[in-house]
Amino acid sequence: MLWVRVPPGLPSYYETMGDILEKVKGIFQTSNTFLQEVWIELKKVSWPTKKEATAQTYAVIVTVIVIAIFLGLADWFFKFVLIDTLMK
Repeated sequence: MLWVRVPPGLPSYYETMGDILEKVKGIFQTSNTFLQEVWIELKKVSWPTKKEATAQTYAVIVTVIVIAIFLGLADWFFKFVLIDTLMK
């Protein structure tokens, strides 16, 4: 008979069904505890008002547009300088 050593952390084929059920039960218990703690922390969060959220959304949109325009102009400028001017 060939014996193979199972590395630690990997499931062994010699585990009983009870051991496996205990592991699954432990996973569900820790998941339940985690979700309860998440819910408690979410109750502590101070959520922005609709007015604040709208203002922050507009600020993000304007910032993205300004950066996009800047990058587009920089791209056009470097294309003009490097390709159209230096390559001719």
